[in-house]
Amino acid sequence: MHLRLRGRLRPWHASIILSSVMSLHDLTEPEQTLHDLFRSGEPADVRSGDPAADLTHAASQWGSARQVRGEVIAAMLVDNTASGPGIPRLVARGFRVAGCLDLSNARIDCPVRFESCVFDKGVSLVEAKARSVRLLDCELPSLDANTAFVDGHLELIGSCLSWLSLYRTQVSGHVELSGAELSQAGATAINADYLEVGAALYGHDLTCRGAVRLPGARIGGTLELDGAHLINEDDWALVADMITVEGDMRCRDGFRAIGTVGLASARIGGRLFLGGDAPQGHVGPGGPRQARGPGCVSGPIDMRHAKLGGLNDEPANWPQRLHLDGLCYDDLVPNLPAQRRLQWIARDPAGYQPQPYEQLAACYRSLGEDGNARQVLLRKQRDRRTTLTPPGKVWGVIQDGAVGYGYRPWLASLWLIALIITGTCYFAAYPATASGTSNGRFDPFTYTLSAIVPVIGQNQTVGWILNGTQQAVLYALTISAWILLTAFAAGLTRLMSRS
Repeated sequence: MHLRLRGRLRPWHASIILSSVMSLHDLTEPEQTLHDLFRSGEPADVRSGDPAADLTHAASQWGSARQVRGEVIAAMLVDNTASGPGIPRLVARGFRVAGCLDLSNARIDCPVRFESCVFDKGVSLVEAKARSVRLLDCELPSLDANTAFVDGHLELIGSCLSWLSLYRTQVSGHVELSGAELSQAGATAINADYLEVGAALYGHDLTCRGAVRLPGARIGGTLELDGAHLINEDDWALVADMITVEGDMRCRDGFRAIGTVGLASARIGGRLFLGGDAPQGHVGPGGPRQARGPGCVSGPIDMRHAKLGGLNDEPANWPQRLHLDGLCYDDLVPNLPAQRRLQWIARDPAGYQPQPYEQLAACYRSLGEDGNARQVLLRKQRDRRTTLTPPGKVWGVIQDGAVGYGYRPWLASLWLIALIITGTCYFAAYPATASGTSNGRFDPFTYTLSAIVPVIGQNQTVGWILNGTQQAVLYALTISAWILLTAFAAGLTRLMSRS
């Protein structure tokens, strides 16, 4: 039998594969069975049929009849001279793989599928070129597929491992981690920086103790984490800064993130679902599930400068801290009153930043809810006032009280009426004294109106003499009127500049 090696093999990789050539002439019975069935493309199943005995947790009790060497499997997969009655493909069920399954730099031209298998050491696909790779309900220390290219699907459904590395990995199909369990507490459990997936990435019911890293990843379909539990308390639970998702990103139906979630500068073409129930329960590794209630994030969420097609969230489960500066979205679901969404913005620990208010107001205006938009912009001015110098704060208080920063112009009419009534009542009780040039009777209403709102060509204050107190009252009324007019003009200018 001749073994032709393809791919870029380092010397120590080549020695591993070449040493396996000798082992192909000295195969154990399970290895020979696996080899023969691989050549014909048929599944090799050594499971006993007893569900309890076939659990991967009971692998220590499996005998030699279920054990194969990793180097033998590696030799089979890179031996492209293998031929048989069918198309070669590896389907191994219930095996225990001794030693490392090292396929680094190899070219694998057939699909690979392991079901309910146990690997004593890790699996390496570093820089490999492979067809679909599936490890279903398996147990292994790790899978390292850095910079690999998978022309098909990559699946670890229901498998248990410590860590997974997909750094700069390219997968033309989908990646599915549904039901998988990873445990690397306090460190990185999934390293998928700059991962490229042609279709979707599924993580239904994924349990991950440790950080999940997806910065710079590109997902051609949806990113689904319904029912997933990402646990890395007091650290990053999910790092997805600068991720690009062409479809939706779904974190619903019992999704939990214990730790910080980072979505800074993310680009999500569809909707971002944070919490809520999945319609009729999501589809996980075991099929459709019953809805398990809204998800939650216990740590902060960083969505600064992210761009979303839309955002669906669960108000009852908003995290205490939300970084929202620069976040852009087309709409928000549920459509809450402005006061509730302002509470959402108030959770940003950075304090006042203008963009979140502007974005929320624009969202309300696009829905035709101008009243809610005005409430948001009024709160923006009030929160901005807390950042100003003392003179600016004083002028802000005046604008707010007089005309609501221009968003409540009707207040100006009330203040003007109040000034006129005050002046009329005062001068009715303490009328001015007529001078030698005065004509007619003193009218407190006309006198006050002329002082506050002078009519062109007429000055009703001429010809009347005021004492010191009366003069002070008149000055106070006049100054108040001019302040009111200035505040109204400032508010009007602000509204016109926005339109």
